[in-house]
Amino acid sequence: MANPVVDNFKGILMHSHDAGDITGGSSGGQITFQLPAVAGSKCRVRVNKAITITSAIITGDIQGSAVIDIWKDSTYPPTVAKTITASAKPTLANQTIVTDSTLTGWTKDFSDGDWLVANVDSASTLNDIQVILTY
Repeated sequence: MANPVVDNFKGILMHSHDAGDITGGSSGGQITFQLPAVAGSKCRVRVNKAITITSAIITGDIQGSAVIDIWKDSTYPPTVAKTITASAKPTLANQTIVTDSTLTGWTKDFSDGDWLVANVDSASTLNDIQVILTY
C-alpha cells in the first residue's frame, strides 16, 4: 500500500543555503522549489540558518497559469494554516515568469530549523513550476 503522505510530496528540492561562493562574496542565497504542475503537489525544505526573504520568483516551463502557496512552521510538517504568503501568493496568469520583491503581507523572517513547504494550489497548461525565494 502506498504511503499517502510520502506520495503527496512529488517535488524535488534544490536548496542553496549560502550563494556567497557563486556570487563572489555576497551574503545572499536562494531556496528553489521545483514542482510538477499538478494541484496538490508539494516540495519541502528545512531552513538551516536564520534568513530574511527579499523576493519571490515563479517560473513555468511554458506560458501558463499557476498559484503556489508556501507554508512555514518550526515543527514538521507545516500546513496551510501556517501560510507565509497572505493573499499575495506567487502566481502566473498566462505568463512564464513573475518576480515579486514587495511580498506584501508575507512572513519574511525564517529561523534555523524552520520547515517550508511549497504547495501547488492550481495549475493549467504548464508541465512544471519553479519557485525561487531569494534572501
